Amino acid sequence: MKARLFSIIFGAALSHALIALTGCQTIGARPGETSFVFGTAAGGKKDGAISNSVTGIKTTSEKDKSLIVIQATAPFDYSSYKLESPLRLAVELSGVTHHMKRPMIPVREGLLDRIHFVSFDRAGKLRVEIGVNALFQYDIKKSGSSIHITIARDNSPEALALEAAKKKIDELTEENKSLRMKLAEQDAAKEEKQAPMIPVVDETEAIINTIARWKGAWEAKDLAAFREFYTPVFEIEGQSTEEWLADKQKKFRRSKDIKIDVADISVKADGDKAAVEFIQKYTSGRYSDTGVKTMAMVKTENGWKIESEKFKPNQ
Repeated sequence: MKARLFSIIFGAALSHALIALTGCQTIGARPGETSFVFGTAAGGKKDGAISNSVTGIKTTSEKDKSLIVIQATAPFDYSSYKLESPLRLAVELSGVTHHMKRPMIPVREGLLDRIHFVSFDRAGKLRVEIGVNALFQYDIKKSGSSIHITIARDNSPEALALEAAKKKIDELTEENKSLRMKLAEQDAAKEEKQAPMIPVVDETEAIINTIARWKGAWEAKDLAAFREFYTPVFEIEGQSTEEWLADKQKKFRRSKDIKIDVADISVKADGDKAAVEFIQKYTSGRYSDTGVKTMAMVKTENGWKIESEKFKPNQ
């Protein structure tokens, strides 16, 4: 009886906390099922604002399968892809926005961890990132103004082998950390020269290699290859994805030989996100400019991609 009372009180407290933090409300659901109802924008639609918005999300979870239903006020187009570190399914909704106070919903049911919203207002798109706690396969079906996403654990031999390999890597990483701590303690106690550390793999080299290949595609004026270095939706100097691609294609066609020099690269990586800054010199024919290029990058299943970039020319 006490346990039941505690569960009721805790559930009510969690529901009130979600309303306060996110602006959405959980409604009654069976075990393994959660529904979130969103508010609408106050004050009516502003000129140029997106009128279609997410009105609710419902999740239903079993041990190895989860169903997510995303409901909007009107039909919409979408695209989807996987992200890593941590594992996520990204679903990009075209012409859709949201009206949450904080764009993150904790779920933690079955295969699901949390649901996070990332808005690209200039591009008119909303990315819904669904955190998944195991290797997975997925299927999406559209129905009117909603989409039904089925996420299932990937039990293929390849996936199971990869999961076992990742588990082994995690174990070795923990052993590595423990060994490094012991070595540091021994060095501090004996005041001896620090013993060789097992190198920790970071993403700096991979990001620098990506920048080098991005530079090569630009110099080759290969728009298709150049486009592959960017996420499906990105923002550059206030332009939408489509505007930027059209503008870049025009520049490629009328430019002579292009030469890009990159120097003083600075990389600050944190998980699957990275901030990159470097000196960029662009030369084509008689024209040239030099300045500071800054990029926001994200790690995907296909490597590091550019999510946004800015260029500040030297005065």
